[in-house]
Amino acid sequence: MVGNKHSRWGVAFVVAAAAFLGTGCVLFAPSEEDVQAEFNDYVNGANSCTSVDQCAFASAGCPLGCAVPVRKDRVADVENKARELIDDYESGGRRCDYECVAAPELACTAGRCRAADGT
Repeated sequence: MVGNKHSRWGVAFVVAAAAFLGTGCVLFAPSEEDVQAEFNDYVNGANSCTSVDQCAFASAGCPLGCAVPVRKDRVADVENKARELIDDYESGGRRCDYECVAAPELACTAGRCRAADGT
């Protein structure tokens, strides 16, 4: 009798674990706010400049924005980070899409690459 009780708990545990793991991506996928905050921190470490000729736009994508101003030598790694974060965000079944307009002019203001319009 005791063996049967433990066996039922074992089966219940396996079923519960399988159900949990089957939905784990949804439960543990980061939110839009989480990926945006991580991306902003990453970009903040990649957009220092002393002149505008050091700056370029890196493509990001929904939900991180269309393009972000960074140093030219950091464009590829910022784009890779954006793709990684978007993949994590989408792993929970989320999707977003928007159309982007042409990027504004670049500026180097207060030691940071920025869009000339201040964004």
